[in-house]
Amino acid sequence: MVFQNNETENDYAILQRIFYSKGFDIFDYSLPYIQHRINGRMSALEISSIRDYEKYLFSNTNEYKLLFNVILGKGSQFFRDPEIWEYFRQYILPKVLDNKSPDKEIKIWSVGCASGEEAFSLALMLFDSFGNYIDKNKIMIYATDIDESELRIARNGTFLLDQLSGLPDNLRDQYFLRQGDLYTINDDIRSIITFGRHNILIDPPITNIDLLLCRYVLLYLDPSLIPKALQNLRYALNNGGLLWLGKGERHIDSNKYGFKPFGNKWCFFKKQSIQKHYQTSAIDFNIKDFLSQKAITDNNIYQDIYQ
Repeated sequence: MVFQNNETENDYAILQRIFYSKGFDIFDYSLPYIQHRINGRMSALEISSIRDYEKYLFSNTNEYKLLFNVILGKGSQFFRDPEIWEYFRQYILPKVLDNKSPDKEIKIWSVGCASGEEAFSLALMLFDSFGNYIDKNKIMIYATDIDESELRIARNGTFLLDQLSGLPDNLRDQYFLRQGDLYTINDDIRSIITFGRHNILIDPPITNIDLLLCRYVLLYLDPSLIPKALQNLRYALNNGGLLWLGKGERHIDSNKYGFKPFGNKWCFFKKQSIQKHYQTSAIDFNIKDFLSQKAITDNNIYQDIYQ
């Protein structure tokens, strides 16, 4: 089943209201992408009309949650793209650590963190490979997503065994506590990560970041919104800070947005110091104050941001 030619953005008005209730704008994503994702769910349910599917969503909470995750492209896993993580460990992360004086805090931001696997992977790598050289009190990882249900999983830090695929056995045995079929990450790893709800297109970015992971986020955005996202990401980074994108996102016109490729391969970009000033929704603010707020606007843009 596919959408009919006369089905346009107006046909998604109800869907838009449903998703907006979670602070998520369905039209931040390209219309063909949305159609493809919704078509897949409608075909699986043997529903032939977008109107009938909207009715189905109203009466089935689980379907709403499923569609939300499908549209967001949830594919979080530990050490996704292991060959890139190994390159990162050998060539990129040492440069990030070396460029920071010992008395300064290293700030890292994982955008679109979903249920936390990427942020936990980073913390595990820091502890396992560089634990003897870093002060954990000087490392702060901010991990954000727009889906509060995913963030609740991340904050809990508990996973089934099949969710740990990609995680080396030695890291699982050393840094996770097993209780029956569940594995919970230990407090040392959790202590350097702060999870919070954030929309990179709407909310002011966290500032003074040394390393910013935004992997497999731009890939799903409407093309017209990618410049805004990149401008906000650039604003978040310190001069010389590094941006890590996903495999399918590495072909951006980096110079246009104030970045240049960093390293010999993969998806790393360095913020350039340039005179051009971007128009951005970002404002300077105290991150500690921001992280302590809950539901400070009517549409819950900032909602339940805490560890």
